[in-house]
Amino acid sequence: MFPELERELLAELDELIYQEHLATMTALYGNEFNEERQVARRVYNRRGRRRMPWLRWRPEKTIVDLWGDAQKRHENPEYRAQIAKLQAALDADARKIATAVEEELKLRKAAEAYREQQQAAAKRSVGRRYVPSVHRRRRGLR
Repeated sequence: MFPELERELLAELDELIYQEHLATMTALYGNEFNEERQVARRVYNRRGRRRMPWLRWRPEKTIVDLWGDAQKRHENPEYRAQIAKLQAALDADARKIATAVEEELKLRKAAEAYREQQQAAAKRSVGRRYVPSVHRRRRGLR
């Protein structure tokens, strides 16, 4: 049951994406496809708006309007200065993180070397006088 429902919902989503593409297409290419755009907008409104009620709460802007707004923002020198300041702060944070990672790696290598040194010291042979002697006759088979 669920695979069929998923297949159906994906098909509807594909159709909605296609209708939205058709609805916004003439914003880029003029009024050549005005009738197709109006039909696509009606289909999108009839089928998509019912499934996505949150779209009522946002302003009605097309992708081209949003692109134009972004271009205007990028032309603004204050906006570019703010973006440059944010980028500089991000770069500084990235440098701090990189130095912290390098120091962490150095510490880990030093800890690993110390651990190996401790293990080597623990493996050192103990002198013969500390090893209990075993009589030769006891070791052999009779």
